[in-house]
Amino acid sequence: MVQEAVYLQQANEEQKAEKTNLLETVLEMAYKEYSDAGRRITLFSNQKVLAAKALRILESEYTSAEADFEDMLSMERKVLMYSLELEKARADKQASVAFIYYLMGK
Repeated sequence: MVQEAVYLQQANEEQKAEKTNLLETVLEMAYKEYSDAGRRITLFSNQKVLAAKALRILESEYTSAEADFEDMLSMERKVLMYSLELEKARADKQASVAFIYYLMGK
């Protein structure tokens, strides 16, 4: 019976260690998602600014009949795409922050 009690205590300690490892893994994944969202926010912010500048250049060229209207529409679509991706990245970052708070019990 003593040996059985020792085995049960050891099993409980192993289960506790397993749960701790699982929680650490989930927390690391949430932090990775948080970091990735921050990286994407920077990327899409820069891309949006560059695409907006290119669109202004195309608008100037279009007024002087040097650029095609379809090029302007294509660039405008890129600006909108980068804006959408930027907002998705911001939402992902906030979701990962909320999940980390959830894991911390706050």
